[in-house]
Amino acid sequence: MVARADVTYENPFNRKLETSSGTSYARFSNDPKKVAKSTNLDVVREYQLNLNALAQEKAIRLSDKGKKKEAVKELKQSVARLKQAGSRYKDEELLKQANELEVQADMIEDQGMSKKSRKLLRTESYQKKNQQLSQ
Repeated sequence: MVARADVTYENPFNRKLETSSGTSYARFSNDPKKVAKSTNLDVVREYQLNLNALAQEKAIRLSDKGKKKEAVKELKQSVARLKQAGSRYKDEELLKQANELEVQADMIEDQGMSKKSRKLLRTESYQKKNQQLSQ
């Protein structure tokens, strides 16, 4: 057992106290097949998308400092990570995000970071970091 939690809260609909409990377990293995089979794809996806949000923020900072090449490199590294994870786990959302980001990186490489592309990256990053994207 890794963790156990008991939570008591007021149900907003009936205003009564309710309790929820949960237990989390972890196993360890050196067998790559077992590890791959037990992968939680939702966790992998969210982790990769959060890494991407951080890369977008870094690319904006680099671009703001006049370091366009480094900003593009940061975005393209994120594209590669998303594509690798998306292909490995056959995750369409990661692959779609990789393709969209690749288009943005190519545009920034060709034209520099426009106000529009900066705003788009900032909005996507902000939403992911604050978990406001609708699932």
